[in-house]
Amino acid sequence: MSAIYGICHWGNREYTSQIKKMESALYAYKIDRYHTERMGIAEFGCGLQCFTQEAEREVLPYKRERQEVLMTADVVLDNRLELMQQLGISNPGVADGELLYLAYVKWGEKFVKLLRGVFAIAIYDMQKNSLFLYTDHTASRCVNYYNGKEGFAFSTTFSSILKVYPHMKYNEKWIAACQATNSPDMEIFREITPYDGILQLEAGTYLRVSEHEMEKKAYWEPLKKREKLPFEDETCKEIFLSTYQQCVKDVLRSKKNTGIMVSSGLDSTGIACIAAEHLKKQGKKLFGFTSIPDGEFQSEDAYSIANEAWGAEEIKKKYANFQVNLVPCTGMDGLTKVETIVPLLEVPTKSAPNVMWIDEIYKKCREQECYILLKGQNGNATVSYGKILTHLLYQMKHFHFLKARKETRAFSKRMGVPKKRVWKALLKEWIQNHRMQNYVDRSVLREELLQKYAINSHINTLVHNSGGGILDNEIQMCNFMFDPINFAQLGMYDTHFSLIHGVLVRDPTKDKRMIELCLSLPMECFVHDGIERRLSRYYMKGIIPDKITGMLRHRGEQSADFIVRLKRNKGKNEKKIETLCKNKRLLSYIDKEKLTKLLQEYKGMEKQEEEYFLYTELLNICALSVFFGVNEKE
Repeated sequence: MSAIYGICHWGNREYTSQIKKMESALYAYKIDRYHTERMGIAEFGCGLQCFTQEAEREVLPYKRERQEVLMTADVVLDNRLELMQQLGISNPGVADGELLYLAYVKWGEKFVKLLRGVFAIAIYDMQKNSLFLYTDHTASRCVNYYNGKEGFAFSTTFSSILKVYPHMKYNEKWIAACQATNSPDMEIFREITPYDGILQLEAGTYLRVSEHEMEKKAYWEPLKKREKLPFEDETCKEIFLSTYQQCVKDVLRSKKNTGIMVSSGLDSTGIACIAAEHLKKQGKKLFGFTSIPDGEFQSEDAYSIANEAWGAEEIKKKYANFQVNLVPCTGMDGLTKVETIVPLLEVPTKSAPNVMWIDEIYKKCREQECYILLKGQNGNATVSYGKILTHLLYQMKHFHFLKARKETRAFSKRMGVPKKRVWKALLKEWIQNHRMQNYVDRSVLREELLQKYAINSHINTLVHNSGGGILDNEIQMCNFMFDPINFAQLGMYDTHFSLIHGVLVRDPTKDKRMIELCLSLPMECFVHDGIERRLSRYYMKGIIPDKITGMLRHRGEQSADFIVRLKRNKGKNEKKIETLCKNKRLLSYIDKEKLTKLLQEYKGMEKQEEEYFLYTELLNICALSVFFGVNEKE
């Protein structure tokens, strides 16, 4: 994988080279080596990170004068063997970049349809006088671009583009949307970024750019009408397991060791179990990394599990080559890493409590020479999708009333809850889903910005369309499985953490094959006989430890002790928070009176009624202040 960057100087063959300036923005990251090339009006660069054996021999940018093609890529392919057969290549050590180049020469701009893996690719075709910019099916490797009068610039990072165009303004719309709520979601508008004019290429799309025109094309549209498989349970199980096995097996290409972020949930444990079995055949270990509370801590919610170490231990009992590594982040809190990590992430992160332990896991992963880090973050949308209320709504809409009644009875018996309670919950959620919600009633954002961009209305539209709740209709269910806005945010985090630590993150639950399969599976595969999240809980029985698949009423809680950590470190954090909140640029977005009130509550001058809101909002504001501060220094 790589950090890619480049620029096309349209109509200017006497241009002053900018490529080294773009490269310099990447020196803060863990890059193995740099290389640049130019062809005509285009100059491309690549900061290479070597995660696989083949990447050691990678030469990027890839330049061939005879074909008049210049290419740079951030890529790890999952279907190397297929491509090699189609291209007639027998050398098993051929680099992924060379495969891409040969595929483009043979199949042209639509070669991307034959690729599988994670990638961001830029190609300048001198004969066509066009630049092509691609991202993978789920935008797992982000790439940004700016199309100006002077030329077209692209880069994995914003900072490389800003080196060439330093007077770029902040995007008020993006920042307002980011700060409107205290949820972890930063992005609610498609494509835009924190900088006005810089856009992020969306999942499954590519650009064709020339001097006077730019066209965006979707090459993968999984939500277009897809035939549903019949509910033949054993057949569906066989297809699901074989697909899941292959999705996991294909990402186990680390040049040395492989790690995984693992909790006690179905998604990460499912991947861990499959990966451990495959690695065992190679005589290798799987290194598991689990975030746990710092010291003794119990969640106040009776249904939440704060310490998920038990899940990792259960995997260890079943798979001897699984190594447990617990990550307590001793002495840290959500503010600890904000000032160091925000400049490298290039966004005012709203996940500071999670970023703390995620960053530590990446760090420890690299220390163990794990160059690939697995995770199952997207599993809720695919391999562990399925809520009883969604299933009942589906059956009712298709007039399968007897099936709905039977499922209610089975679920009620399995969970030990009254049938009436299930139907009351369905009615309550149905009414809730058809109401306009006020998602910004506690927002500290300036009111005029909330109104200017109709943020509450837009969030309501997103929530209504995107799904992922406990009562989805069929459209919401599909949109939840393929969500470009969610993919954009995940891809931004994954790519930047990869650059920071030199570790490639892979999520088999976000593989295009898994998404396509889940979109085609019948509803009964997800919920049946009262079993929710059935793909993982029932089809994976015997692969995932029984204690984990049998956990019906309890769920792991991420960063469960983040408020306790902040309260414990209040003395040393108070001055830092007060200083960060004095950043004058904040007042362009944050209401001054609301900010003052938040600080007073934090200092204990007023009663703290809602600690969660207080601490998350303060962390979000501090992250935004650091984000502004980085650019002011530059």
